[in-house]
Amino acid sequence: MKGKNWRDYGYDEVPYRQHRRRRRKKRKRGLLRRRLMKWGLLFCLGAVLYLGYTFYMQWSKPYTVALDAGHGGEDSGAEGLVQEAVLTEDTVEALEQLLRTD
Repeated sequence: MKGKNWRDYGYDEVPYRQHRRRRRKKRKRGLLRRRLMKWGLLFCLGAVLYLGYTFYMQWSKPYTVALDAGHGGEDSGAEGLVQEAVLTEDTVEALEQLLRTD
């Protein structure tokens, strides 16, 4: 069988062990090397996060807040003791005043 592929022969003609896949052995790395790699990756990730955070806090635009009462026009929302549309409009107006003072 030297020089031929096992697939050239029938399944019964080839011994069982000959056509099984061989697994490659994993290369073992030392404990110190693994720890250094882990801590190095953590340090790099921390540095990137820290620099990104400082960049965002110093040069980012101010916040934009959008307030939407959620009801209006034909949709008045739930009706009970108080209409939901009136309640949400009052809430949005009060929140707008608080945000402007802040």
